Amino acid sequence: MKDEFKLLIDYIHKIEDKYGTVTLMDKLESSYMHKLSKPCYRNEYANLNQYEVTVIKKYLSGEIIVRQLAYYLNTTDLKALKMATLYAKGRYELTKHMNYWER
Repeated sequence: MKDEFKLLIDYIHKIEDKYGTVTLMDKLESSYMHKLSKPCYRNEYANLNQYEVTVIKKYLSGEIIVRQLAYYLNTTDLKALKMATLYAKGRYELTKHMNYWER
């Protein structure tokens, strides 16, 4: 379990012990809970198949440009860049889904 998530869950349990529910929090407690929850929302992962990983590796090595990356992944430039950055950070899962021409 991520450290940020554990802090958030511990805080929620503390509030529930105090009030019985999180809906009775005051404004200060609510804003602190939202502050704790922000890093938990940033845990983004990309589901990539082997073809997409190969294309992203070519982009990261400099063989192709962003436009080509987006074309090969059949998506927009921003989404392709996001997939490439998530792959570079190691935040991806290798899946077995195939593109339509691979079936």
